[in-house]
Amino acid sequence: MRTHTWTEPNRWALIAALALVIPAPSVAQQNFSLEARGGVAVPASDLSDLLDVGPTFGLGFAYNLSSRIALRIDGDVDVLSGVEADGAGPAAPDMNIFHYNAGLAASLVDPLRSSWNIDINLGGGASTFDSDSFQVGGTARDFSQTYFTANGGLRVGYDVSSNVNVFLGGQAYLMFTDEAETAVFAQLRSDIDPNGFDTAWTFPLTAGVALRF
Repeated sequence: MRTHTWTEPNRWALIAALALVIPAPSVAQQNFSLEARGGVAVPASDLSDLLDVGPTFGLGFAYNLSSRIALRIDGDVDVLSGVEADGAGPAAPDMNIFHYNAGLAASLVDPLRSSWNIDINLGGGASTFDSDSFQVGGTARDFSQTYFTANGGLRVGYDVSSNVNVFLGGQAYLMFTDEAETAVFAQLRSDIDPNGFDTAWTFPLTAGVALRF
């Protein structure tokens, strides 16, 4: 019986063949990512009568469930100044709005085929309103309440390397507020419904960097 003996050239030929068959590590095989972002937050609906555009900052964590679907956990803070006093009433207080959310993100572009990314995300969580002190009827008040939040967004990014991604994105936070609690702002601004408002929006527009590992 003849036996086959592996010579040195045969070994190198096998290694070369395997190198062609086994894919190299790719962006899609990075399981986790951490990101930091910053930009501006735009208040909308009733909040635009109380607050001006201001800076926003955020951190995010993602875990890839597949090459195109990720589980996300995000935290953001919108740092918003109160609208200045005018004929409609006194100045509104400065306010920070803290968002904490979890959800899913989906890639619209195959990460194995392109260094560019287009992602959409949907999620839910909570938002906390934390205002400076303000006067209502001669009494010092502040507004500190937490409400359920739904959020969604779109971002465009580019893979600088397999471990570093830079991006631009927009997010929408829909906060389900309480009319009885937000009615206090009608005493500051005549353009706020005396019955308060039951929804509020902010739209953070950010740039950031994500590190994959």
